[in-house]
Amino acid sequence: LVKRHGRDVNETEPNGYTAVHEAAGSGCYPLLHLCSDLGAEMGKPDFANAETPAHTAAADNRVECLAVLQGRSCDMDAVNSSGVTPAFMACQGGHTDALDFLAGLPSVNLNRPAVSTGLTCAYLAAQGGHLGCLRVLSRHGANMAHPLRSANVGATPLTCAAQCAHAQKLNPDALACFDFLKSHLDALEYARNIRMHLDSGDHHTAAALMSTKEYSRSREVSGSI
Repeated sequence: LVKRHGRDVNETEPNGYTAVHEAAGSGCYPLLHLCSDLGAEMGKPDFANAETPAHTAAADNRVECLAVLQGRSCDMDAVNSSGVTPAFMACQGGHTDALDFLAGLPSVNLNRPAVSTGLTCAYLAAQGGHLGCLRVLSRHGANMAHPLRSANVGATPLTCAAQCAHAQKLNPDALACFDFLKSHLDALEYARNIRMHLDSGDHHTAAALMSTKEYSRSREVSGSI
């Protein structure tokens, strides 16, 4: 249509969706390549929620489409009208593959709180009972204890998981998230104790701590000590 009839490749639906949005959401990455070749705006937001094709792809776990968009200079950390990024969309849907791809991009800030709610990716994953997303976030160095700064100030992903487990009558997914976050935070505290003893010159205590089974977990969470 674009070539034969001179249609605008950036033509929009009433809600502002373009062919790029539709292709990204449906997983049709060859069409994304074609749209780009025809001069489409690959990161154009819609009218309704200011969501870009990257938001659409992340919401439907379309990793191949995310890769195409990233390669065509689409902003992979763009915020919609609620301050939500594509990584948020992936966490909300429990989409570990999309989240893993986004988390590996230097431009993506996993700790950015949503403007409207103050929620972070880790909080959203805990709220949804998405253990896989919490594991991805942890592996990529996200702050798993970031407190909220808006409603329910001071709440963390751990307290969120605990509240969800209680409210949902000990839902297994919520309990798994709570156990993972508790283990993660315990490991961070263990690592901090080792660093404190090393910095104070107490190498004997540090060595004793580093000889325990908890040490490997603390290294996994905090990096080398």
